[in-house]
Amino acid sequence: MLNIAVRAARKAGSVINRATLDGAGFEVRTKQQNDFVTRVDHAAEERLRSRRLLLAATLQIMNQAQVGEAEAFRILRRAAMSNRQTVEAVSAQILAGDFPLPRLLAG
Repeated sequence: MLNIAVRAARKAGSVINRATLDGAGFEVRTKQQNDFVTRVDHAAEERLRSRRLLLAATLQIMNQAQVGEAEAFRILRRAAMSNRQTVEAVSAQILAGDFPLPRLLAG
């Protein structure tokens, strides 16, 4: 699970890094009094939130297929690639019950 947390942090960091290099997304807004946020902050937070879905789906695959984290993530990534979707989108479908795990595990 640490691997997924590290990936999530790196993905959020890449969102911030890209925005810094582009110079975009620095429109500052107020969340609350004396609490400011930019579009980049929102994008990074959204990226981290979507990774929670990935973690939950990976755990579900691990439990059902009796495999380790790396193999569960490979199964998830393979399903995403074969359906031309992001791993986050497939994760959301798995958790909603719209993407049957037996179909995933059949490979």
